[in-house]
Amino acid sequence: MQKYDLHRNDFSKLHFELKQLAPYFQLNKEKASKPHRHSFFQILWFKNSGNHYIDYKVIKHSANTLILINRNQVHYFCKESSNDGYLFHFNDSFIANLSLELLSRFTISIFNEIGDAYISLNQTDSKLIENVSDALLEELKEEKENYSQIVTHQFISLLYQIERIKKNTISFKVDSDFS
Repeated sequence: MQKYDLHRNDFSKLHFELKQLAPYFQLNKEKASKPHRHSFFQILWFKNSGNHYIDYKVIKHSANTLILINRNQVHYFCKESSNDGYLFHFNDSFIANLSLELLSRFTISIFNEIGDAYISLNQTDSKLIENVSDALLEELKEEKENYSQIVTHQFISLLYQIERIKKNTISFKVDSDFS
């Protein structure tokens, strides 16, 4: 199975990418629609309903769904879905350069593989994610002074928002033998 890296051993890079999902998928359709892994984290925001595969299970997602993919987790895209939205890639080092504690926190709170690997967004949360994503895309495009610090802090803010949304939507089912 293919495993992909993000800027492996190139520390001149930001170790963060944000892409429009539909054009990215069209460019990488053959690779992206086969089971693969990443050495980095991935957040997919699907604006339209469709299917995505995680750990060989189909996720039938509604519009405005975030798919949270941990490092080394198997996933692939469904060719028949519209795959419109945003794609976030980031390495450990992107977060760890700011704080090892934040890396640990978000690994546990967002990418823990407990419960569903996705979050359905309401209209308010969807608009918030879109606004931050648009601001990030603009910073990445223009690369003005201090853009890497601005991108890092805006994305950390987005992760805190995702953590909050996930916490408010997650429900654990406890086996009656353990209650």
